[in-house]
Amino acid sequence: MHVRARPPAAALYGALLAHTLVSAANYLFAKRALMEIPALPLGLLRFAGASLLLVVLLRRVRPKGQRMPPREWRKRLLFLSLVGVPVNQGLFLTGLQLSTATHAALLYTLTPVFVLLLAQALHREFPGLRTALGAVLALGGTVYVLLQRGPDLSGGPLIGDLLLFVAVIAWTVYTVEGREVVGKLGALPTIAWTIAGVLIAQWRAADTAEEALLESPAKS
Repeated sequence: MHVRARPPAAALYGALLAHTLVSAANYLFAKRALMEIPALPLGLLRFAGASLLLVVLLRRVRPKGQRMPPREWRKRLLFLSLVGVPVNQGLFLTGLQLSTATHAALLYTLTPVFVLLLAQALHREFPGLRTALGAVLALGGTVYVLLQRGPDLSGGPLIGDLLLFVAVIAWTVYTVEGREVVGKLGALPTIAWTIAGVLIAQWRAADTAEEALLESPAKS
């Protein structure tokens, strides 16, 4: 399977900007939703809806016979699915329920710092002096804002912040380990296979059963 061509810089930065804006709204809307719905049911509703949409999109953009992930990538996709959905999003929603939208947003700004550190540790990627300096400034700014009013050591907010921190680490692992997969398989298929894996497996089983019924000789 060939490596996909790199998109233009304008498309990359435009997508990153759009992602930033959507993510900023996500903390506020998710916190408001958590006032009405507990974390686990909200997460199930969120990803059930996303899974259905992704399955529809996958069926439209991938021809029949190419809608299941390649066999050699399935273990990696399963790992990304576990890290990205139940670990990252489960802890994110639970932590956000106990903490604040501001703390969640600030903690997730640490993602680039941890991505640089993990990429260096696993893949020996040195980001360059300017990038490393920017990461240090981001880390310092985040810590300063979080501690500006003094740390809240009460049970709920502290536990929420700790859960959010672990969620950030999980998202970091997903980002670093998923980059090669996205480069090989494409962004939409990778997202669909990691988020909607269970629904896709059920859909495939139904397709297989239907094909077996159609191919079997008619019973008199």
